Amino acid sequence: LEELPLGMRQALGRDGSEAGKRRLPARARRHLGQGRSREGKGKHRPSERSSTVPVPRLRQVVDVPRQQSVDPRFDKLAGKLSEGVFRRNYGFLYEEYAPQEVTKLKAQLKREKSARRRKELTGLITQYSQQMKDHRIHKRFSEKLAAHAQQQRSAVASGKAPFFLKQSKVKELKLQAKYEDLKERGELDKYLAKRRKRNASKDHRYLPSARREP
Repeated sequence: LEELPLGMRQALGRDGSEAGKRRLPARARRHLGQGRSREGKGKHRPSERSSTVPVPRLRQVVDVPRQQSVDPRFDKLAGKLSEGVFRRNYGFLYEEYAPQEVTKLKAQLKREKSARRRKELTGLITQYSQQMKDHRIHKRFSEKLAAHAQQQRSAVASGKAPFFLKQSKVKELKLQAKYEDLKERGELDKYLAKRRKRNASKDHRYLPSARREP
């Protein structure tokens, strides 16, 4: 009330009755309501809920801090991922474990009668085979990069300027590693035939269509 002008306080009346409040302007009534709400609601008051919302059966009485899971692959405390070190340390998964699993899955596939289970086993065999193939190609590609790096170190030691590979050359080395792996496994001709067929189907779309005879 002390913040109100003298005239408004006189209109309100000494007893603060509702009749006196109604004689005040609307701005003064809003001011009184805000002051009362500020004084009545404390910082540590209990939370208020609407009576129209049903109370849940399971209520969280005590706030427990939620434990946030962190993926170590993206955590800075786990260090920086070195793909070369990772493949050297866990290469046995693709060179020893995966071939054994493929052999077991193929034996299971021969005995399986369920169509749904046969489809699942076929998908697992394809997945393991693709992982082993990617590992072989990446290992061959890494050996090519290591040979180039060793050659450049020897050149720098002899006083020559280093030569850094362009992206086109890196892409060419990847293709060489892929073709060498296919040739070593006897799958190069089959891969090239499939690639020629796919390219021919793409080129066929750009050929002019034959006119219909009247």
